[in-house]
Amino acid sequence: APRRRAAGLISKPWETITETGHLKSREVSGPPGVLASLAEGLKGHRGWELNRTGDRLLLSEELLGVLLPAELQTETVYHAAALRERVSYRNLFKEVRLAGGRKIAVERWPLAVEGEPEVGGRQTEREEIGAGLLPYY
Repeated sequence: APRRRAAGLISKPWETITETGHLKSREVSGPPGVLASLAEGLKGHRGWELNRTGDRLLLSEELLGVLLPAELQTETVYHAAALRERVSYRNLFKEVRLAGGRKIAVERWPLAVEGEPEVGGRQTEREEIGAGLLPYY
C-alpha cells in the first residue's frame, strides 16, 4: 500500500500504476518527423507527451491502441516510488506537505526497461568501482 500511495503522488499522466505499486509507461522512439505527426493526431487525448528532442513519445497503455508505423520501436519502462522523511538527492523527487504542516519527499527511480533484467527493485544504473576499492567488494 505505501508503494502505491507514493506512486499515485508522483505519477505522470502517461503512467499507470501496476498492482505491485510500480509506475509503468510505454515509450515509442523513432524519427522526430514521424513522432511529431503521431503527436499531432493525439492532440485531443490525455496521457501522452513528446520529449524535448522529439525522438521519444511517452504513451499511456490506453493510447497504445493507436496504429503505430512499423519503423517505430516500443519499450515498456518501469519506475519505483517511495515516501521518505527527507530528500536523498539521489533520485527525482517531489515534496509533499502533510496536514500537520510537515513535509515529506516522494522519490522515483528507474527499475527496468522491458528486456533488461530488474535487479531486486534497485536502479539499473551500473556503478564503476575504482581499483582501490575492489578488495572491499
